[in-house]
Amino acid sequence: MQHQTPIWSFWVTQIIRLAWVWFALVVVLQGFRLHLLWEYADGLHENTATSDIVAALWMGFRFDSSIAGVLLLLPFFVVSIYTLLSCFCLSNSQQVSGRTQAMTARFVKVFVRCLCLLAIVLCVLNIPFYEEYDESYNAFVFEVFYDDPVAIAKTAAQQSQPFFYGLLTLWILLLFGRGLYWIEHYTPKGLIRFTVTKQVLKSFLIVGVLLGLVIACRGSIDQRPVMKKWASVTPDARLNTLIINPIRSLHYAYDEYRVLHSPSSSNPFAESVELPTLDSLMVAAPGVEQSPDHIVLVVMESYDAWPLMPKYQFLGLSNKVAEIADQGVHFKNFLPSANSTMNSLASLISGIGYTGINHSRHLLHQGGSPFSLFTNVQLLGYETFFFYGGFLSWQDVGDFVRSQGVQHVFSAPDAGGQSPAGVWGVDDDQLFELVLNTVPKNKKTFSVVLTSSYHGPYTVDVDQKGFPYQQVSDVPKPTGAGDPVNLDSTDNHPSSLWDQRSMSLKEMGHLWFADQAVGEFVEAFERDFNNPMVALTGDHYGRRFLNTKPSLEESSLVPFIIYPAHWINSSSVDSNPGTHIDITPTLLDLVAPKGFHYASLGQSLLRKSSEELSFGHQRVLLDGKLWSVEALNSKKLNSTQAEHQTGLIEVIDQYQQHKALHWALSFNPGIQALISANESHGD
Repeated sequence: MQHQTPIWSFWVTQIIRLAWVWFALVVVLQGFRLHLLWEYADGLHENTATSDIVAALWMGFRFDSSIAGVLLLLPFFVVSIYTLLSCFCLSNSQQVSGRTQAMTARFVKVFVRCLCLLAIVLCVLNIPFYEEYDESYNAFVFEVFYDDPVAIAKTAAQQSQPFFYGLLTLWILLLFGRGLYWIEHYTPKGLIRFTVTKQVLKSFLIVGVLLGLVIACRGSIDQRPVMKKWASVTPDARLNTLIINPIRSLHYAYDEYRVLHSPSSSNPFAESVELPTLDSLMVAAPGVEQSPDHIVLVVMESYDAWPLMPKYQFLGLSNKVAEIADQGVHFKNFLPSANSTMNSLASLISGIGYTGINHSRHLLHQGGSPFSLFTNVQLLGYETFFFYGGFLSWQDVGDFVRSQGVQHVFSAPDAGGQSPAGVWGVDDDQLFELVLNTVPKNKKTFSVVLTSSYHGPYTVDVDQKGFPYQQVSDVPKPTGAGDPVNLDSTDNHPSSLWDQRSMSLKEMGHLWFADQAVGEFVEAFERDFNNPMVALTGDHYGRRFLNTKPSLEESSLVPFIIYPAHWINSSSVDSNPGTHIDITPTLLDLVAPKGFHYASLGQSLLRKSSEELSFGHQRVLLDGKLWSVEALNSKKLNSTQAEHQTGLIEVIDQYQQHKALHWALSFNPGIQALISANESHGD
């Protein structure tokens, strides 16, 4: 017969143990927050005060309290329900009650252990995720199911120090396990003795426990519980990213992912969207006297704009692309459509901007977009090609580009398979060699080339490729008296600019290699092909900078270059703002004869003015200045000038309308509805 603890003693013991578990979970979550704060303290704004840090830690504690309380609701209710049943239903059966009590206690014990294991693993895994993305788990983490899992696993293994994090997890589990062992054997004898014979004290204790549980789960004693929109309690964006713990971040990430990827979801940017007609989106090309015979658009993996900025030219990491930019037209105010490769590529090719959902899955099943880059250039007589340095199974990229009208598709197997250490495919120089050997010289051709080498785990042997910096001391100092960078007089490198943790020498070498490979390709392409034109852009910000404090421009912009410059009549257009969906109309304006009409949601950079608005993902180019949407919203809320606030509201409303339209077109039957609306309008 199972030994039965008196029911009141059992309930009090289990509840107090759960309270200790709640406390332990809060300590662990706060501990990981403090670890990240310590690691990234140099990334905080110089004006961040101690009071801001305290405010962030306090808000973080509230989130920790809430998630720990919610996770422990199940064992709390199981214990409480058993207690009620024991009092009213099982009191006449001691054997059944004893067995049920043992099962209840075992369930709580196993549940708590699994919960603590999961919490610690999620916290440890969040450290390398934060290192890569500068924030805790977001919706992007669920894209792994549609990516190349083998490549991701290899990248994580080579880049994220799995042995170190495995040992860290084991050490924390052992330490935490000792605490759990103490909790599992703890019995509040004094409290039980004090309350067991006093009904009033029992009532007070029960009410106190329930009240404490409610407060813990809400993370607040105010009218509103803690919620994501109240989390940014400090003016320091870096500090704010540490507030929401990994468990709650994962929950928010899943909610965001589910909402964004559900076809039945309402449009998050507007209650209703009136689709325009295709006729209203038609643009007449201005017409050119001569068009190029061969066009290549290179979309470079993780290629940012900052290496091309004058203050970083001394590093010599982008000499060849900088030379191409100098001899071409370099649009410096240019935003990527998304913060990931496939979504930027899909936006660029389909002409439909990224709104948070995966284009490679949703647009794939809608048929070709009327704004498709491949379809439009094919109408102009070009034979179309797509080259990718990886494998076509990644994000269904092969099927996607075919759905958008490309005629020929090539990938890593066509370039000899996989490079010895390239988990994502072949090296960039191998890919460009494939392009040069494949594109026919006797036809008009248009090619999109997507590179992959400048990407974790950074396995290209850049030393063998000729990277000139073998050690830190080889990295040059900045030249020029007006350079703003301060140098450490004892080191032969710009220590105040480059901290080596944000960007390693190996990563720097891969940026250099990407530059060398594309530069040599452009030289060969221009030499071997008649009447060529090259366009070059980056897919997204590379998540690698020299230190932890890039400016908004340094952490947002990508280059867009058209080479050589003679294809554009005026170089004064280089200040015009744009995004990836503006590439298609820009290229069409450069190659189409007069009288050619095309549909576009973007706008040719040749027709824009530098003062016009341009919308990227969570970014707005306004009057030549870059803003984050979050900052615009904050500025709107804090503005005391009605006239200024009205202007901000208009900008934000335009951003919302822009995103709402692109959202509506992204989901089936968005494109078909647009075409149908045009046909109905024509009737």
